[in-house]
Amino acid sequence: MKYLWILLLVGGLAQAQPLADMHTEMGGCESCHQEGEPSDTLTFENGNCVECHSELSEMDDPHAPHQGSLVCSDCHTLHEETDPMTTCSNCHEE
Repeated sequence: MKYLWILLLVGGLAQAQPLADMHTEMGGCESCHQEGEPSDTLTFENGNCVECHSELSEMDDPHAPHQGSLVCSDCHTLHEETDPMTTCSNCHEE
């Protein structure tokens, strides 16, 4: 459990800006969105994540245990800053 909190803290520090800002700097809105616009279900966007990032099953904790039950946008809000501790506590009590 201690390891999880450390990962969340480091991840939170690394995300000093919304993820969308970082990705926009890399390639514009089209780096995540089809034709630069969000899809209704975010299926396209979640599929695009693995083009640069691994599948959940290939990632270290806290990602791997969620393979098949979550998609990227369930935890990562791209257009607003998020607190990783709050994100996890939406589903986990401790």
